Amino acid sequence: MTCKNPECGKHIEKRKSAKRCYCNDRCKNRAAYIRRKENWHEVDAHNKVLKTNYRILLKLKNLNLGPISMQTLQSHGFVFTATHKDVVINYNGQNETVSLLYDIYYIIENKHLIFKD
Repeated sequence: MTCKNPECGKHIEKRKSAKRCYCNDRCKNRAAYIRRKENWHEVDAHNKVLKTNYRILLKLKNLNLGPISMQTLQSHGFVFTATHKDVVINYNGQNETVSLLYDIYYIIENKHLIFKD
């Protein structure tokens, strides 16, 4: 019998336990990782884009620039097609619909991104 890890393929000696499919735990874990990567490729790619957008927004928010133009965001590599969650928050005594990316609240008005805290 051979190891079921597609990257390994070593021969496994037959022993009492006929259930053994991998040569060691490392091969078993690696095969599971490869399987997950294949099945969840689209989700991982989307999460990567969201994390990149988050880093960009966090960097710009920490600079306290005020409203940030769409052109500035685009030049930093912000991906506008990545969907962010819209939520309703109480801002200055009024309910307002804002976009949420992890812990950053913002709105887009007149082609400018405005942070809401």
